[in-house]
Amino acid sequence: MFLFSLIALVSAIISVYISRSIADQIEQPIAVLIALLFLSLSLIFAPVLIKLMIAIVLLLIQRNYVQGYYLLQKNINQEPGKGNAESLRLFLHRQN
Repeated sequence: MFLFSLIALVSAIISVYISRSIADQIEQPIAVLIALLFLSLSLIFAPVLIKLMIAIVLLLIQRNYVQGYYLLQKNINQEPGKGNAESLRLFLHRQN
């Protein structure tokens, strides 16, 4: 199963590369759809441990974006001069 997952993942990466290099507006969406098909096949054939690692990474990424959005909203809603700009700057610097 892992070999099928790896083959589908490599095919998806190749399809994305081809869709980026195609200038025609008809073939580009078709290449993107093929890439999505192979990516979904890759996830279907992937072992459970890899699926869990992907889910954990997605949850961590989502948590960081929610935290950054909260700091941004907190900074926007405060009065001028009393904002939390320093903590927002540190958060954005940590993301890069």
